[in-house]
Amino acid sequence: CALPISLIGGEPCTGKSTLMRTIISRKNINHKFEYETLLKGHTNDDYIVVGVYDNSLFDGTDKLSMAVQPVFKRFIAKSKTKKHIILEGDRLFKKSLIKWLSGSEHFFRLIILTAEESTKKFRHIARKDEQTESWLNAKKTTVNNIINEYSHTIFKNENTSDMEKIINYILQEKNNIINTPDQFNLF
Repeated sequence: CALPISLIGGEPCTGKSTLMRTIISRKNINHKFEYETLLKGHTNDDYIVVGVYDNSLFDGTDKLSMAVQPVFKRFIAKSKTKKHIILEGDRLFKKSLIKWLSGSEHFFRLIILTAEESTKKFRHIARKDEQTESWLNAKKTTVNNIINEYSHTIFKNENTSDMEKIINYILQEKNNIINTPDQFNLF
């Protein structure tokens, strides 16, 4: 059974976790789920959001094990659901998973969030994180490598208006065709 899957990536402080918390709240995705101990998230009748969103400093897939990718693949392979699966974060935003999803029967789309350097810097200060410059540069390189290799849609996420556009794009009905020329597997 082909599943609609939206994978959201981007550098730290581009708004991925805020986006996911907003979607969870807006769509009442309030039931927790766990699969094989390592894969956790939130679900309702229509959506599965992968990751633990509990309003801590680093929400989402950052709360999952680095070994979650094979478990996620098994979950997808064995899933009988027709729910839209939405995920973000560095535990699953990997070339190996993107390659696997791109070659699968699933309706997969890759969404990249960006923000101006000044916005990211402000957000780092506001959340009081202590990520090193070399770690941030490594994340930037990872995102750029994926952008250069895979079909994707990029959204700038600077303000509430941008966030609304991104949410509307992600939550489009599963059966509607998205007419975006830079996408190849759409739902």
